[in-house]
Amino acid sequence: MNINVCKALDRFFATYYQPDPEMKKRHEQKLILITFGLFIAFNIPILLLFDSSQNLFGIPKVYVFIFLVWASSILLTFYITKRYNE
Repeated sequence: MNINVCKALDRFFATYYQPDPEMKKRHEQKLILITFGLFIAFNIPILLLFDSSQNLFGIPKVYVFIFLVWASSILLTFYITKRYNE
């Protein structure tokens, strides 16, 4: 990677990304784990497992999978951040 690009990324993250000092480390770790889980779940080999001609309630399986993973990640993130704010 070009050194100028690395310096620009360092400045960007130093300026715009300020981690919350009060958030517990375990909550940060859970959110990072959800992010990696989404990267894996929305990867092409995993999506191809659900790409078939069969439908579930008239909707292709791949669409159901994408929606369920997306909705569950929102609910998990909400639950983690709600517990953090209590």
